Amino acid sequence: MNVPNFFLSIAILILFSLTFISSAEANTSTVESFVQKAAVANKFEIDSSQLALQKSNNSEIRRFAERMVNDHTKVGERFTTTLQSINQKAPETLDEKHKKLIERLEQSSGDDFNRLYVQLQTDAHKEAVDLFTDYSKNGKDPTLRDFAEKTLPDLKSHLEDIRKIKVK
Repeated sequence: MNVPNFFLSIAILILFSLTFISSAEANTSTVESFVQKAAVANKFEIDSSQLALQKSNNSEIRRFAERMVNDHTKVGERFTTTLQSINQKAPETLDEKHKKLIERLEQSSGDDFNRLYVQLQTDAHKEAVDLFTDYSKNGKDPTLRDFAEKTLPDLKSHLEDIRKIKVK
């Protein structure tokens, strides 16, 4: 084998190796991305709803918030069990975006709080429905796909219910 062909063979081998590594990392990041986004969404829905229970006098919002705390606490428990079965762990804190949204809720009151809470819950549930729909169809891990598929009807129900709440 001459020297140029030897180097060409090495370059091709490196290229195939990098492609394989990149592909494996993409699959891992898809699982990690879903885990990260799902965990943060769930925690945000609980934390923001706990604030609604403290701050809102609107009976519809309070009922919805109580349901969110209960339902999403159960979802979180199922999610943790699911993640343990596949040796994954969810983040326990909110990302910066959601921390800022919680701060906005903390700083608002009265009808402003109610409007903001309803808007944020609507947005959060739209994003969650999209995330879980996508992962249930395209997710790489079958255990997480099953979790997403089983959780999706509740998320859709939450989205329908929050859309029905009207505030001043």
